[in-house]
Amino acid sequence: MPNKGDIVKGRHIGKVGSHSRESYVWVICPICQKGRWRTKTEIKRDRRPNSHLNRCHHCAVSQKGDKCVNWKGGKPKDRDGYILVYVPEDNFFAPMRNSIGYIREHRLVLAKQLGRNLHRWELVHHKGVKYPKGSIENKQDNRIDNLQLISDTRHNQITILEKRIAYLESKVLSLGGKP
Repeated sequence: MPNKGDIVKGRHIGKVGSHSRESYVWVICPICQKGRWRTKTEIKRDRRPNSHLNRCHHCAVSQKGDKCVNWKGGKPKDRDGYILVYVPEDNFFAPMRNSIGYIREHRLVLAKQLGRNLHRWELVHHKGVKYPKGSIENKQDNRIDNLQLISDTRHNQITILEKRIAYLESKVLSLGGKP
């Protein structure tokens, strides 16, 4: 039985092909204390001591919730930074779901307030009452007083005006004006 930190070539532990020439290190899973072989290049690449790569396969995939290395606070977010909420098929708001069963939280909050499903062309605008417009905090501030239901055309007009205001404010600041 190898000891923690032992280094051998792949051919000595049954690896074939290009893997037979790689160096392997015996590592111990920090959760279940079972040992396994990892390549030295894998270990060098992974600089995080608590990474799931240091765990055996069973322990890496069985960690749920806040014990999982990818835990981000329990609220999934989409690529634009909006909070997603899972809605089951039998829910009243199920027609608003995406292909994997999620709805952006701000759309769900406003739909519940209105008591109906929102149409695809109806947009929910974050007014930016508490946080700066366009910031991640504003995209996740889903209080009803920060949300506004508008059409696509109206949303484009608001976006253009907000960008123009930000541009003019930066010009005033660059000319020595006060914020």
